[in-house]
Amino acid sequence: LPAPDNNTSAQAITKRVPPAATLQCATSRRASMEDTPTAEKQGYPALMQPRITQPKARPFRIVASERHYPLAGWRRCWSRGDPHPFEFEDSGRPCAAPDDAGWRVEVRDATDQEGWLYGTAFERLNDHRKGGRAAKRSTDRCRRRVWVHCVDAGPAPIEDEEPPQDDGTSLFWRVCRATLGRRPLQDYPMDPTAWYRVRKSHERFYEEWVSKPHPDVARAQLIDLAHAFLYCRAACGGAYGFAMAEGHMDSLSKGAALFTYKKVAYFDPAEDCCGAENTRALRSMAGLSEDAVLCTKWSIKAYKPSFFVCLDHARRWVVIGIRGTVATRDLLADVTASQVKFRNGRAHLGFLRCAAFVEKASAEALRQAHEKYSDYTLVLCGHSMGASVAALLALAHVDDDSVWPTFAKTRVYCMAAGPCVSRNLAEACKAFCLGAVRGRDPIARLSVLSVEGLLDELVDQGLGRRLQQLLFGAAPSSEVRGAVSVTHTDDINENVEVPLSGLTADLDVFAEAVVAERAPSPPVVSTGNSRAIAAALAETESSVREPLLLPGAVVHVDRLATGPVAFASSASDYERLLLSNALLGHHLPAGYCDLLLELSGAYASDESPDALAALRARVIASDWARPVDRSVLT
Repeated sequence: LPAPDNNTSAQAITKRVPPAATLQCATSRRASMEDTPTAEKQGYPALMQPRITQPKARPFRIVASERHYPLAGWRRCWSRGDPHPFEFEDSGRPCAAPDDAGWRVEVRDATDQEGWLYGTAFERLNDHRKGGRAAKRSTDRCRRRVWVHCVDAGPAPIEDEEPPQDDGTSLFWRVCRATLGRRPLQDYPMDPTAWYRVRKSHERFYEEWVSKPHPDVARAQLIDLAHAFLYCRAACGGAYGFAMAEGHMDSLSKGAALFTYKKVAYFDPAEDCCGAENTRALRSMAGLSEDAVLCTKWSIKAYKPSFFVCLDHARRWVVIGIRGTVATRDLLADVTASQVKFRNGRAHLGFLRCAAFVEKASAEALRQAHEKYSDYTLVLCGHSMGASVAALLALAHVDDDSVWPTFAKTRVYCMAAGPCVSRNLAEACKAFCLGAVRGRDPIARLSVLSVEGLLDELVDQGLGRRLQQLLFGAAPSSEVRGAVSVTHTDDINENVEVPLSGLTADLDVFAEAVVAERAPSPPVVSTGNSRAIAAALAETESSVREPLLLPGAVVHVDRLATGPVAFASSASDYERLLLSNALLGHHLPAGYCDLLLELSGAYASDESPDALAALRARVIASDWARPVDRSVLT
């Protein structure tokens, strides 16, 4: 304090002295400022001192609520007792509607693509229910979502460009015109009784084929298949998710109900289930801990199948499980049956588009796993379409580590894969790919040329063809028609000769001759995929209908009157499409798992090697229900 002069009174001096509390506050404030980095220490001028330290701001979050009114649809709430249409999440105070320019919707695994949660009442939206709240059910009348300010929420996630759906549909109809559209009217099956005669002949053919001597399968291969098929079931159960966990795919009748009236009457368990429920089903059905699941992608978009990446420390595996066809839009990948050049052969275009998505979406999770577990084996598995995609991914990364890191080994296990590669690529896959086909599974035999061959058989067994043979002599057989070619015009390429049937025709020389005359391929544009997949997607559709086969080595399994059987077969054994009363019943994942577990010895009670003990432990940890024999596993 300045020294008082003679004119300054003692009372004025007393007023200038601050009280003790004020001195303490000033002292503490000075100490806190000394601890905080000042602007002068960072090189700012003394007069320009910005605020360096600020309290962390809470993100701006606004809750939007809507109610469903009859005939009016979803509208802002105006009923008594309903919340305000827009409220601050932290305080619950009403506010104005967020501006689209400065706000974005928060999309999570538990919400739909637009961020909505659905329920029968607003107070129940935070409660758990089976299947999640990511889709409206027939009894739901309320929905809610959260708007987040873009500054606090960060940049919006970047969505990959989705191939146009009309492109896949046009390719499908183009294939139909190239195969079925050029058949004369008399070469279409018009006799319904021919289906019965052809089915009976197929039954006799299959019984004779199974009764023939075949090479045996090593028990170690059956154990590996059974262990991988539990993950295929997780790719079918975790990736099919809630639909498989609730038993909607345990039988043919339940599967038919899943794709028909359940979509309309209640809700679609396959497409409307949220990602959180699918992840919960994955962990339950595969017996995985939360740390073992590295990545999950749940998608119902075209050419974007769901998949997961997980760890199996007991087998030292890094597993990629890919879902097969379950959503309606998955059918678009199946019917995009055009063939494109892939590596030194040909492959299914729709499956290649799915492989391109899985390759990019799983790259980061595989890099993280490689940093800690580079000595593990990379295992790709799947069911139906997912198995074919897994084989194509492994083929693309045989000598390419630009997208995926290189693990110690790479193995592919296919459950009921579909024909997806040409004959030379199918032979190349035998080094790392092992699959299984059950009974007369039609998906393992379904291709453009096998369908055309089945039509030829139906025509030959029809009453009209038999009458023609009786009156005018023998008609040309399917083998003869397979060697005959006709000229047709494709929408892309010039006139080429395409065999009528690929069951017995040797197309290797024919395909090489046509490919040699084609113009050079366009330059490959970098798309974030491996070189082989990027080059294949840049290719145009081929006019050559080369037979597509199953990838790799194949093990045939079935349950006969004498018991379950398993023997080694080849991909060429499944070029003929067989009719049966089971239809798609032989294609269900539960039948594959049950047969492989029984054949591998997982249900036996004798002493077992370490590999079989690990399989039994995985069966116990997973949600596999076989009540009669489950007690033996313990």
